[in-house]
Amino acid sequence: MIRILLPEFGKSGTWKLYLPLLVIFLVAFFVRYHFLTTYNYPMMIHEQDAVGYIAVAKEMLNWYPLTVTGRPPGYPFIIALFALLPVGVEFAARLASIFMDAMVTIPLYVLSYRLLPRAASIAAAALWAFFGFALAFSTSPLTQSTFLFFLLTAVALVHRSLTSSGSPLLTFLGGVSIGGAFLTRPEGIVVFLYMTAMIVVVRLLYNSPSFTLIIKELLVLVLGFMLLAGPFLAAYRYQTGYWALTNKSAAAVKTQDGVLKLNAQGELASMPEGLALWKEHYGSISVFVQSSLSNVVQFSEAYLQILPRWAHLLSLFGLLALLWERRFTELICLSPLVVVTFPNYIVNISKGNSYNYPLFPLTFICVAAGCEALRRLLLKIGPVRWRGPVVVVSYGVAASPVLLLLFFGYIQADANYRSPGLVEQAEMSGRLFRNAGELIKMNSRPDQVIMTRWGLVGYFADRPVITLPKGEVADVVNYGRTHGVSFLVIDSMSVFSRRQELVELLDPLLGKPVRPDYGLKLIAVYYNDDSGCVVYQYVR
Repeated sequence: MIRILLPEFGKSGTWKLYLPLLVIFLVAFFVRYHFLTTYNYPMMIHEQDAVGYIAVAKEMLNWYPLTVTGRPPGYPFIIALFALLPVGVEFAARLASIFMDAMVTIPLYVLSYRLLPRAASIAAAALWAFFGFALAFSTSPLTQSTFLFFLLTAVALVHRSLTSSGSPLLTFLGGVSIGGAFLTRPEGIVVFLYMTAMIVVVRLLYNSPSFTLIIKELLVLVLGFMLLAGPFLAAYRYQTGYWALTNKSAAAVKTQDGVLKLNAQGELASMPEGLALWKEHYGSISVFVQSSLSNVVQFSEAYLQILPRWAHLLSLFGLLALLWERRFTELICLSPLVVVTFPNYIVNISKGNSYNYPLFPLTFICVAAGCEALRRLLLKIGPVRWRGPVVVVSYGVAASPVLLLLFFGYIQADANYRSPGLVEQAEMSGRLFRNAGELIKMNSRPDQVIMTRWGLVGYFADRPVITLPKGEVADVVNYGRTHGVSFLVIDSMSVFSRRQELVELLDPLLGKPVRPDYGLKLIAVYYNDDSGCVVYQYVR
């Protein structure tokens, strides 16, 4: 792929290009591996989505038919590959995540190399290698790193095609990579739609080609995308009876708890589809706009907090320098990294930087561009008679922000792993959810179902889970009995945050019995500082 994207790699002196890239990738991987093995925390609440991905990976390893209405298969496929190593499947999932996160340095270096000198390209990739948030986040077995790798690779391939005479192979591979991104996260469809429009705009504004060439490129892009996405979409249609991109739309709009409310019949209410879902939740366009603007502000605040302010200013300076150099085509080709975040602003999800992930490679390209612009500015204004010292000073000035960010990133990541909040969450996961799960595993059959707010319990128990709905105690208990639940795990955190109606079920934490007419038998009570959980068994 690198030889395709950078033909100059085939010329003499290729080691000057390959060696830095190989070193940066290896450093990025082993720094992440260091944190993974040093802080061997159990699966935690913020990693709960990983339970679903690992379950799909296990189905792949056992050659079971996949249910595409659950988690998308892209990241689980990577997990399954790493699970072929002599490691447990959870560790394989974490290895897959840090490996794909380190792989981001490759397309990032390639993209940077198309805009900047080699030293600045190395700087941009190195900034990702030591990006504090990525070092702390990528050890969690989640999809963002895999998605970002496919996204950046697609951007690099399509960019190379648009800035050359137009290679069908590059465009086709770009479509395949977008398909890989879509199979990892549903917002990949946004990248696909935007890139089709981007190809038309760039060709018409900057290349003035024939419409035949544009149609040909679009067809090749669609063919590459459908090679991976087509079978998934067809399988989704076959298994559900309707066409859709994902089954997470209702949860994203109404929140996970919003789709778990019991109706008067004691069942989960059916969710409307399409525009009816949005209309029911927001009610009017003005409410929708206000909510979206609020989301933009909150995501922007999260983005600005992750790096020092001077780094953002340097990034802005680099962006202005690229505009001054009229690198419009390149910047347009980088714009999918921004556009792919737009769905975050119109749904209701947590406002964290895991959803801002695609923005940071672009930030580091602009930081590297800002450092390069500073270097050139010093060379331009420096006295000619002191050319040698000025060159040395210019490189020192350009390198200083990068070195400072590398050091800052590592320190930030280490501090995150040691933070009281994360340590407390790890202890709670081990003392409450793991203990509850392991107890149930020892006292149940593999087909017995657990009802709990956290899939972690089912993960530790290796038993199927029904998510705890919202409703009155009697309704929730009856819902579990109706759906064949054998064990109910209720914890103080989920009750006091989002299930206040169920506070009565926490009475055993205070030494009080639960009402006998609920038909629940107390199995165990676990404590962790100010939190705790209660394990019940249904009495049949």
